[in-house]
Amino acid sequence: MFWKMTTGVHGLSVDPTGVNVWVTAGHSTSGRTISHLRYLDGEYQQSVHSHHGSGALERSISECHRYVEPTVHEALVTARLGAWRALPDDPSLESVAADPEALGQQCGRRDPWSIEFNPLERVVLDAHGATWSASDRRHSAHPTRASCVLVVGDWLYAVDSGLHIFSKAGESMLAAHTSEPAVGINPWGFNHRVEAYHLFRRGDRVVTAYSVREAPHTRALVRLIGPHGLVELCPHRGLVSRYSTGRFQRDST
Repeated sequence: MFWKMTTGVHGLSVDPTGVNVWVTAGHSTSGRTISHLRYLDGEYQQSVHSHHGSGALERSISECHRYVEPTVHEALVTARLGAWRALPDDPSLESVAADPEALGQQCGRRDPWSIEFNPLERVVLDAHGATWSASDRRHSAHPTRASCVLVVGDWLYAVDSGLHIFSKAGESMLAAHTSEPAVGINPWGFNHRVEAYHLFRRGDRVVTAYSVREAPHTRALVRLIGPHGLVELCPHRGLVSRYSTGRFQRDST
């Protein structure tokens, strides 16, 4: 099935490959295609409503439900809420972030960025991802130059809206991708409406800040964890605890 809507210079279509949104300027057109699930999670819905109206938004959502059953999406949203609800509330996270011994770093240069675990083991970050200098030169799509990264002992933590923890050999210990949430139970509760940024370390504790982007189904999540907060990370246990606070939110949020 294929459904398309154009309003002035703005366009929207839904087909088996995903949801495409675009804008035409003169003789050129720029656009982007995202998954049905990502659209159902709220991506571009506000823009579609603004440019095409509520009727087009409702129709586009209905078209996406041809490919993602409403019950599947509801189950995923419920699972995410359950994952966050299960995390203990820990006010001490605020003191870790307020007085850290180390902060995550972000590369703003175009050149590859080399991070040293020790003189013999390095991670090189470039536009395409990370390459470990281990014997097999393991390559990963994450982290990238856009990531905020922090090395703590034998682990590399990276946040780039998603969460990632790697061993020195490049093995993924935790991967909670926010850009494309998996269909099914998400053990971390993260999706692309929950974005992680900043990293703080004190001792062996590592904390990241998060913000929840507005969408119809994130209202219950905001009531539970607030629009901004902190989460403690662990290579072995994943997300350890959480604390709601707007103290460390990004300026652009």
